Amino acid sequence: MPEPISDSLSYDWAEFRDHSLDSRFPEWAIGYSLWRDFSYRLESLEDFKRFQQEMARERERRRGNGVLPKGITRVFVSHKQENRDEALRVAWIIQNKGHHFWLDVLEPTLQSNSLRPIQVAGIIEMALLNCSHVIVLITDDSVRSRWIPYEYGRAKEPTPYSLNAASWLHPAISQKIPEYLYLGVMTGSEKDIYDWLPPALQPGPPWSGPEPPPLPR
Repeated sequence: MPEPISDSLSYDWAEFRDHSLDSRFPEWAIGYSLWRDFSYRLESLEDFKRFQQEMARERERRRGNGVLPKGITRVFVSHKQENRDEALRVAWIIQNKGHHFWLDVLEPTLQSNSLRPIQVAGIIEMALLNCSHVIVLITDDSVRSRWIPYEYGRAKEPTPYSLNAASWLHPAISQKIPEYLYLGVMTGSEKDIYDWLPPALQPGPPWSGPEPPPLPR
């Protein structure tokens, strides 16, 4: 049975903090039924490969043309936990431009010993399946992250240069910028991020809560 589609929700893990692992995603999420079937059975690399194969079929069925249902634009915000404040600000910018976002910025279970590494990978696969764009936050904390380049590559369009993948570079970064970032749009300011985002066809809800502090300049 197809999952219902949300007209308004950006994903907020906190709404599901008290839910069991198999119910940690909203019912409108693409792959929701697959996650319920596989979440507790992800114990080995072979399990994860089978999950990925089913997810690939689901992507083809629900996102055969590469876009999300109803033309929704949802941006995956990729970051290190040390950069949570910057990630919240980027999510705020995305939503102010009228787009949806996917952000596990305060998700403690992703760092919890209660989850197997394969289950963490499955959670991230679910998030990427439900996003049309990705922006990675590059700082001295994140340059050596193993997850950020993976998330960037999984969400990026297969063309050599992609407009659906972007990075924000911290102005005080002192380390070498990873070469893969040249395959997408590189930004250095809030205006750059606004300019990168396309017009929103199906606007998301307004930001709830206090406005996060501005990005460093």
